[in-house]
Order: sequence, then structure tokens, then C-alpha cells
Amino acid sequence: MKTRIPALVLIGCCAVAADALVNLGDGRIELQAASALHYDSSITASSAKLDDIVFAIAPSLVYIRPSPHLDLRASAGVRVERYLDYTEFNDENFFFDVSVNPDTEVRTSRFTFNGDLILRSETRSEEDIGQIVTTRRYGVSGRLIYDPNPRYNLVLDAAVSRDDPDNDAFNRIDRMTSALTLQIAAGENRFANVGVRYGAYRPDAPFLPDSDTAAYFAGLSGGLLPKLQGAVLAGYQTRSLQDGPDTNSPYLLARLTWRQSETTAFNLSATSQFGATINNFNTESRSLSLSASRQLNPRWDASAALGYLETKYQNPLFPDRKDEEVFGQLQTGRRLADWGRLGLEVRYSRRSSDSALFDYSRLRAGLVFDGRW
Repeated sequence: MKTRIPALVLIGCCAVAADALVNLGDGRIELQAASALHYDSSITASSAKLDDIVFAIAPSLVYIRPSPHLDLRASAGVRVERYLDYTEFNDENFFFDVSVNPDTEVRTSRFTFNGDLILRSETRSEEDIGQIVTTRRYGVSGRLIYDPNPRYNLVLDAAVSRDDPDNDAFNRIDRMTSALTLQIAAGENRFANVGVRYGAYRPDAPFLPDSDTAAYFAGLSGGLLPKLQGAVLAGYQTRSLQDGPDTNSPYLLARLTWRQSETTAFNLSATSQFGATINNFNTESRSLSLSASRQLNPRWDASAALGYLETKYQNPLFPDRKDEEVFGQLQTGRRLADWGRLGLEVRYSRRSSDSALFDYSRLRAGLVFDGRW
């Protein structure tokens, strides 16, 4: 039965594709598909170095209903993965997503709202644990903006999710995050930000501690310079463990884009944040990456990226661990008329760790296709 369901979904997607675009009431239904064929030198993201050729395809049906007051977007589909040698990792996962106003927002005279509902199952190699794991995620998120006048606004972000691994070795986890940010106009399309962010992590295991995080930050966002867009937020963060010590560290979230021209852009990303893994380790991670993209002509594009990631893992039942990773990535692709893109991707990473299991190199290279009808 498990293999019949994806086949039925694929048949249904092809039926919709034959009609190209189906109007349904005030909205329309589109067929979208993403697929990849690549070589992976470490499919489990560990020193076991199991290499294989992997094929993945994810067809989905997308319902879009535009409206001046309430845009809706809903998608449902299945992701099928097939391994050439290690067939025990073959899997099919369904996903469902509903977005309220993904492009515009519900607006009143002073309030703006958008939201998202996610129900999905995903199988992938988890670099934090060195295994291929299937995880079901249920969640809802939203943003509410109070905009009384041009001088300032208040932004409230909130999200609740549950990760449910399909593996008895791991526990169900509830995650909750919220943030309140005061944005003060500091020029044309530029804001000064002051805010606080709260997070809660609740593993469904009596012997594992709950944890709470708080971050206090300030910074700038919007158009920082004529060619520079993005946000830089910096401050202080703390994590409190149930029956455990508190941890304090700097907080950083930076996302910057320098648009050199209409065809060339550079992106810088830097973070310093607390987190948690599905195998119940609390993490403190720092990352830095730089990427460049260029539109070579109306159909061809190319991009390159370099990055560094440092992660510290803590769990009262296991020794602490520290991982470091450096990576490089190249991509190029060609747009196929107005309905798709075919690309080539190569990514190499080198990971070092206090634990021999997580000390390895990884190469992923292959073809990707994205289509929309």
C-alpha cells in the first residue's frame, strides 16, 4: 500500500498537468514538481561514509486564491526518495502547507497579519546525529504588525511546532518561539530595532530537562545603504535548564544583500544562537557564510558560496561535543521557457568533531529540476 499511494499522487499530478492550469472558484490549481539526481559520498552524514546515488522527486498540487484582503495558498504533495544501493533508506513522505497571505497581508487601518500552517513528513540525513531520520512536523506560525503611524511600529512573531521522529531512539519535541520588536523609522525604508525573543524546548522524556531561552537585541534593518539591504541585530542571550546551570552568550542575527547591479548580488549571513536537536542535545551555534549570484543572460544563472559553522552540543547524560564545518558550493542553471529550471549543483564540506563519528568529508553533486505548470 505504501508504494501505491505515491503512484496515485503522481497519476493525479499528471492529470492536472495535462490541463496545465485549473480554475477552481476564485482560485486556481497549479502542478509543481521538484526533482534531483545526485551522488552523495556520505548519505548518513557521518564517518561511516556510506556513498550512494540518490533520486528524489516531489510533485505537489498548489491551490492559489488571490484576494485584495485575504490571499490563500495551500499545497499538498509527496516526496519520493530512492537509493541505488542502500535501498533500506527508500521512503515516501507527504507534506501539506497552508499560508495565509504569503505575498500580501490582512490589513486594517493599523494592523497587518499573515500566518502559516505546516503538516509535513521529511526523511533526511541529520548532521547533528549522523543518521537518516524521518520526522513528522506539525506547526503554526504568524506575524502581527501594529502600525499606528509612520514613526514606529510593533511586530509580534509567534510559532508553535511539534517534531515527532519515526524512530524509537528519539523523543517527540515541542518547540515554542515568540518575539516582540519595536521598529522606529530612522530614514527612508530604514528602521532601528529593539526587541526580545523567547524560546521554549520541551522533550517528551522524563529524564531530559526542559530548556528556555531569551535574547535581547537591537540593530538596524531595511535599506542600510543605497545598494545594501537587510538586517543586523546584536545583543545578549541566555538559556535556562530545568535543574541545570544557565548559559549566557552574545546574540547575533545578520542578513545582508549588496546588489552590485541588476544581474549581480552578494549575500552575507552571520548568526550566534541557541538551539536544540531531535536527539535532545542543547546547542550553541555560530555561523558565517558569503555567497554571490549572477544572472549570466536571460536564461542562465550561476552562484557560489563559502561558509563556516561551529556547534557546541550539551546533554546532561552524555559528554559535551563540539563540531566545526567548512563548506563550498557551486550552482548553475538554465531556465526552460516559463515553466521550469534545470540546474547543476556541487557541494563539498569538511566536518571535524570531538567525536570520531562526526569527523568526515562529504561531497554532493548532481542535477536538479524545478517545474511549474
